[in-house]
Amino acid sequence: MASHENENEQGLTPLMIAARDENLETCIALLQQGADVRAETESGETILHFAALNKQHGHEIAWMLVDQYKLDLTKRDVEGNEAIIHGIRNGNFRFAEELFRLRQCEAINLFHLFISLNRSDVALLVHAWNPLLIREVDGSGRNALHLAAEFADLTVCLMLIGMGIDPASSCNFGTVLHRAPLNKNHGIEIIRYFVNLKLDLNEVSAESGFLPLHAAFAAGHLEIAHEMVKLGAVLDTKNWNNFLFFSIAANNYESAKFIHDLNGDLIMRMNLDGRTALHLAAEFADAEMMRWILSTGIGSQYFLDNWTCSILHHVAFNRRFGPQLVRLLSSIGVDLNSKDEGQNTPLKFALRAINLDVAQELLNHGANLNSENEYVNLLHLCIIENNLEGAKFLHSVDPELVQELSSGGMNSLHLAAAFADLKMCQWIFELNIDVKEKSDEDGKTVLHCAAFNFDHGASLVQFFVSKGVNVSEKNFASKTALHTALLEKNIGFATELLQAGAEFKAILDDQGVQELNKITSTGHSGCLIIDNTVAKVVPLCG
Repeated sequence: MASHENENEQGLTPLMIAARDENLETCIALLQQGADVRAETESGETILHFAALNKQHGHEIAWMLVDQYKLDLTKRDVEGNEAIIHGIRNGNFRFAEELFRLRQCEAINLFHLFISLNRSDVALLVHAWNPLLIREVDGSGRNALHLAAEFADLTVCLMLIGMGIDPASSCNFGTVLHRAPLNKNHGIEIIRYFVNLKLDLNEVSAESGFLPLHAAFAAGHLEIAHEMVKLGAVLDTKNWNNFLFFSIAANNYESAKFIHDLNGDLIMRMNLDGRTALHLAAEFADAEMMRWILSTGIGSQYFLDNWTCSILHHVAFNRRFGPQLVRLLSSIGVDLNSKDEGQNTPLKFALRAINLDVAQELLNHGANLNSENEYVNLLHLCIIENNLEGAKFLHSVDPELVQELSSGGMNSLHLAAAFADLKMCQWIFELNIDVKEKSDEDGKTVLHCAAFNFDHGASLVQFFVSKGVNVSEKNFASKTALHTALLEKNIGFATELLQAGAEFKAILDDQGVQELNKITSTGHSGCLIIDNTVAKVVPLCG
């Protein structure tokens, strides 16, 4: 920074001078009088650059300017230097540490920061101030050399090796060869150097499971990837590390094409869980990637995975690009209603994944709303799976679905009571489903059904009773919901029934007493204390 013997001639503002020479109170007073906090010199120096020269008060002035006035602490002057560098060169490390804290960056200390910025000149000043910082590693185990491989040049790497860092040191991501492919400007020269040091280009990271080539393909640095292959990186690892599949899953079209041009066999592989390139594209990629894979001539035998799931079943999980893939695959004749080995259609998959945009697109292109399940319809399935969003979606498509009965004569509210939570039951009740209706087959009330619901049944009792359901109503076998609860050992639900006024005497038959005896003899989490007319549930002790 130039000398400021004559501030007025140099064009400095009073606030710049105060930030350099005075205290926080003086700066605040000037700002209250209307001083321009964003003023700069002809050399691009901000108020922060001047505060960097103030060893006594610069750190607190910096905090005020950044925290309250949102001044850009990374703004550089015409020489490319931030205020923090001015502070370090001036020996004002208190100021530098405050700006580092305010920066909230990934680096863990000042030394790591300037290695990452490829400023070895400043890093050396920091090292002279605190030589212990070079020994620190971040939360991923990266030391300064790993950062240099990723962000700096070979000169910085050589400097750090000369300062004692082991060139073969590993972090959670692997060695420097796992980081250098991310370095677009200097990666090739760094990789060449470390390969000459006999570091392994085909080493699998013990922590991440990735190889160095993964980094190159993830970043789309294909020139670096090509150099790595020339240096001995193996493209076909003959195991689960299929680089083509990795690039497809990352929706990295250029990397995928590059790999395929080098090795056309990889696209015909299947991964460990039985998915092909088409299935990965369906789950993670866009229509451009899918068109390209189809254009490679991949055969129809790759359309199904090990569970006979089609490409469209996998599209159900693609939230970002799913609808465009449905349109593409529908246009080339892929069956919208194909079923996996569990008789599930792509529409069922989309509903289960709560990917309603894909569900809508499937319906738009002709997917069958009838589940072809002999027991329940698609909305019933959503109820059974406690999928309220899916149920509401289907109701908006076809309001008649909620009125249909299951094969056992259970209505939607019976199913909700047996499998779902209070929110689902409340929603179905509001659709005017008769809460007092019994199932056709065995005369169960919603409370009989809720006795089977261990996750949510106890929370449903009060709701159903408040809507007029009789807790002592009997099914066609003359059993109350309390009897069913005891048979199922749903003690929490039984407790709620008793508190709601269930008649205990209604279950005092031979079977009921037998079930009670089983509960008390097996050390269940709760038991019934009985006299001749009443019962209550208490926790078992010891």
